[in-house]
Amino acid sequence: MRGVEAPSLAWTDEVLTGLAHSALLGYLAVAHYGRGRGDWAEAEQPDFWHDAVSQVLQPRAELLAALWSAREGGDDPEDVQHLRAQLQALLSDGSRELLLRLYPAAGDAIGAAGSDGIARRGGSPARPVA
Repeated sequence: MRGVEAPSLAWTDEVLTGLAHSALLGYLAVAHYGRGRGDWAEAEQPDFWHDAVSQVLQPRAELLAALWSAREGGDDPEDVQHLRAQLQALLSDGSRELLLRLYPAAGDAIGAAGSDGIARRGGSPARPVA
């Protein structure tokens, strides 16, 4: 491109949200099948897993959008670390909720659900901080 000194690449918000969806599906595969199956092999996940992940991410859509927009122009290491921590918290909360949806008896093992139905072990749900 003319006027651009260095090539750049940016992922769209849709791609990043798709990666969050894939990360939670991968987590479910490990949580469901365990770690004793040998080398990782890509496999098709059940349709209801996709639906469950979508249901868990849907109420977090605004939080994800805020994270994706906050990343623009953010080369400051402190900003990057802050965004990383927020995304990790959001995915952690989402993974707990998924486990409770699919394995309700796991509630004692992963922590009690909050008033919003999201299970967490201490702290509060992931919320972007301006």
